[in-house]
Amino acid sequence: MVVELVITAGDETGDLSTWLARENDLRGYVRSRPGPLSEHTLAAEVVIIAAIAAVSALARSICGYLIERERARRTDLEFAITRKSGNVDHFVVNGTTDPLRLVELLLGEDGPSDQIGDGDSDASSSAVS
Repeated sequence: MVVELVITAGDETGDLSTWLARENDLRGYVRSRPGPLSEHTLAAEVVIIAAIAAVSALARSICGYLIERERARRTDLEFAITRKSGNVDHFVVNGTTDPLRLVELLLGEDGPSDQIGDGDSDASSSAVS
């Protein structure tokens, strides 16, 4: 199974792509390509395609990236995941996102279309340490 993530984070997309490329656990599992320009962020999207074996490492790495970025300023990432069924799930993650919850959302065929972290939604999350 392959998971395709479309990430829009304004100017942060290039930084995230570089961050993921440096992860030893993701070598050979993740690749990125430029996506279409986003109307909402006025920046190009980054499309990340990950093999199923790399999803937990991907979630851990994204959460680590967000924690580092949040030290400088608040950063949220918007995700759009295209499922095998053709359904597209959308959600937002931030530095308080629980990596296990992110794995569930990355893998779940009918994962919720909500925001996780920060207590901004009904989804449960805890601080990532």
